Amino acid sequence: LDRAGAAGLRAIVRPGPHANAELTRFGFPERLFRVPAILARNARDTAALLPVPPRAFACPSYASETFQAEVAIWYRAVAAVLVPRLAPAGPVIAVQVDNEMSYFFRTALYDLDYSEGALAEYRAFVRARRSTEGEIEPPRRFDATTPEGLPRHLEWAEFKEMHLAGSLRRLRRR
Repeated sequence: LDRAGAAGLRAIVRPGPHANAELTRFGFPERLFRVPAILARNARDTAALLPVPPRAFACPSYASETFQAEVAIWYRAVAAVLVPRLAPAGPVIAVQVDNEMSYFFRTALYDLDYSEGALAEYRAFVRARRSTEGEIEPPRRFDATTPEGLPRHLEWAEFKEMHLAGSLRRLRRR
């Protein structure tokens, strides 16, 4: 960044947490994927994998408090480098929060995220919208056979949209 500034260049910085940039594991440290509380879960309740060369890796859950704590540590370290180099005095004109946030390209409605944190957020989302009795479980496949069965599927789709937007807002606040 200092060399870019000295050369009169400007920089858009993409520190992640999901940096991609064709990096192995999209720039996430390998140690994160050894922490079960960080992993996104699929509808079969197994760790969600992203099959990207050189080898598949697990997807983190942005609803994981453990993951968010790791991101906060990373962002504090990055901020210490970026803040003194922000425009107009420095070359950094923008910082991109995350990269291509879309459940790691696993965008099928019933694919992700069924992690503990995401399910807790979903249940809170449903309770805020309507009064409900008993356990609240998201659909894990399309099983509506009547028009009355559709609302829970539409609610899950709406939650997933809101979850992505909320995750970006949360990263921005870090």
